[in-house]
Amino acid sequence: MRRRDFIVAVGGVIVSPPFAARAQKPIIPVVGYLGAVSQRPNLPFTAAFIRGLVETGFTEGRDFIVDYRWAEGNLDRLPALAAELVNDHVAVIFASGGFVSARAAMQATSSIPIVFSIGDDPVRLGLVSSINRPTGNVTGVTFNFTVLGAKRWELLHEMVPKVTDFAVLAHPTYRESTPFISAAEATARTLGLRIEVFNARTGERLESPAEVEIARKAAEARATREAKRAIREWRAMRRCGSQRPSWRRSAPRSRG
Repeated sequence: MRRRDFIVAVGGVIVSPPFAARAQKPIIPVVGYLGAVSQRPNLPFTAAFIRGLVETGFTEGRDFIVDYRWAEGNLDRLPALAAELVNDHVAVIFASGGFVSARAAMQATSSIPIVFSIGDDPVRLGLVSSINRPTGNVTGVTFNFTVLGAKRWELLHEMVPKVTDFAVLAHPTYRESTPFISAAEATARTLGLRIEVFNARTGERLESPAEVEIARKAAEARATREAKRAIREWRAMRRCGSQRPSWRRSAPRSRG
């Protein structure tokens, strides 16, 4: 090899690594968001999710990006969606939508960290072995709706004391529905209320036949003016995409 060619070759080896390193983009961690329902009704929750990460000191697009997967209310899709996130090598999975989302994520991976958000006891559901010291790759937050359900019915009874007939919309295969409904029925009996449960598997079922049936039941029960207004506002809420009717905003807050 000629001296000139040798110098050029060595120079290329010496100079290339800095340029190659400079050309490499930093790897941004991906947060996998596994949602049981659809994106639109969850916009306030996803906004709060991002805001929480930002308040912690992370910047979206620089420190993390979010990869959303939505089951659109079809819970049977959750295992496949969770597997997609695992195959995409996300850094962490946030399971939104209760036990079914958390279980799908757990079945998909035992190594990627999973953070759940549920309304029931995670120990009873088998998600973690202990509240204080969850083992494995799973942790999260519980709102314990089954315990708070009694307080909800008490507040609702205070808002519309003349109404005695209520409808409850529930997903028949949603595991957390069973203890929630049982707690609601027990509390309603003590308050002298009657509850009728309507099963709804999809958003279409929630927005059409169930709504008609609820309105019919309310008319048969001669619901008070407050209850009729609540039904009208609920319809307007569904049309406009709002999350909370005005009569709920005025509800008294529990201090207990």
